[in-house]
Amino acid sequence: MFHVVVNPAGASGKTGKQWKKLEEILRNEHVSYDVHYSTPVFGIEDICRDLTQNTGECIDLVIVGGDGTMNEAVNGITDLSNVRLGYIPAGSGNDLAHSLKLPKDRNEILRTIIKGEVKRTVDVGETTFHHTSDIIKGSPNAFVPGRTVVRRFMSGCGIGFDAHICQQVLVSKFKGVLNKIHLGKLVYVATAAKVIMAEKMVPFEVTTAEGTTYYRKCLFTVGMNEPYEGGGFRFCPSADDGDGKLTMCTADDMRKIDFFRIFPYAYNGNHLKFRGVTEYASETLDIKTEEPLWVHTDGEVACRSSHISMRILRNQLKLLM
Repeated sequence: MFHVVVNPAGASGKTGKQWKKLEEILRNEHVSYDVHYSTPVFGIEDICRDLTQNTGECIDLVIVGGDGTMNEAVNGITDLSNVRLGYIPAGSGNDLAHSLKLPKDRNEILRTIIKGEVKRTVDVGETTFHHTSDIIKGSPNAFVPGRTVVRRFMSGCGIGFDAHICQQVLVSKFKGVLNKIHLGKLVYVATAAKVIMAEKMVPFEVTTAEGTTYYRKCLFTVGMNEPYEGGGFRFCPSADDGDGKLTMCTADDMRKIDFFRIFPYAYNGNHLKFRGVTEYASETLDIKTEEPLWVHTDGEVACRSSHISMRILRNQLKLLM
């Protein structure tokens, strides 16, 4: 029995339409399945938590949606070791699908999933928010002022500039419009140009397993489990979901005018050749900032924080594709 979890409102409603086409394959192949649709009051995270708690046995989940949908799913699953997960990308960015090198043909992905064979086991990232502020309305219930919050991520977590972009995209009036005409990625590029002009560069204290580094005027730090984020940018081209480590990228002490020269190179992962941009790897990462900054996990933003920690959960998730 496959439990299919669908975000019908994803990608401005296109996800629901794509699922209807995929469902025909399950019917034609006489596959045993049950479909669960998210709603504004009972979301993907709620559904996955409800399906996986107190089961005592392994469950086959198939997630249909974008990177945000997958993030909600991995946070809702109560015990990652008791789940075999299939993922059919149907969002606007689909960075995770790019990183996992999934076929572009969703029918092909589904046909692989329903064979019921574990194709790979991947690491999962985990972020602890030691401090939270400016909690965004509609964020998961765990985000309460004064409470430590732990969130998982599949692709990556970032604090500073890249998270600020995600926050601005979240409130953008144009994302839905551009998604409908298949130009959703443009909103990230346009927002990046806007945000860089207002972004403050503040001191960061970054501690890895190897020691502590102090950055004087840091733009952002990301910890990546996969190479892609932000609609196809390879911020950490060396990231590997099977190496038991987070790959970090930090941008420090650069002029804002340099950003417009460097940022386009990030699309192909060639930004690391510039001064001030560094990549390194560690099993753990602790970041303290002089003032609270926006934080994202897989592009999902809930709050600002001035202290977060990341770690890798090694070989935690079994994938069916």
